[in-house]
Amino acid sequence: MCSRSTIFPRASRLTVVSGITLPEEMGEPCQCPVEPAAPSSVAYPPTMAMHNNPGSSNLRTKGMIARFVGIVAIALGFVVGIYGLEDTGAQWMKTALGLLVTGMLAQGYALYCSVKRVQEIKGQPKS
Repeated sequence: MCSRSTIFPRASRLTVVSGITLPEEMGEPCQCPVEPAAPSSVAYPPTMAMHNNPGSSNLRTKGMIARFVGIVAIALGFVVGIYGLEDTGAQWMKTALGLLVTGMLAQGYALYCSVKRVQEIKGQPKS
């Protein structure tokens, strides 16, 4: 433990900034000895190790984006298809079919990313 009065004999007021004690007159940090933090004794489950693998995280992100795009495209395909049933002369049915197919392909890609990610996780050596 250090005595702040011996380090800053002329300091009348001390200010704490980001965990460092500074006197208002001097502007020098306190040289108090700091004990190192104890090593963490928290045991993380094996699933936490997959977050350290950038390839797995990349597949997860791609899969999430594909799943979102697929859901939106399928929903829009149904809405446009219903509108196309009312307006028979327009190209709305072809547009709706295109959106439905796009949504199904996006969902298929999301499934592929999920399966590939699980295969990568299973294939990693356990530490």
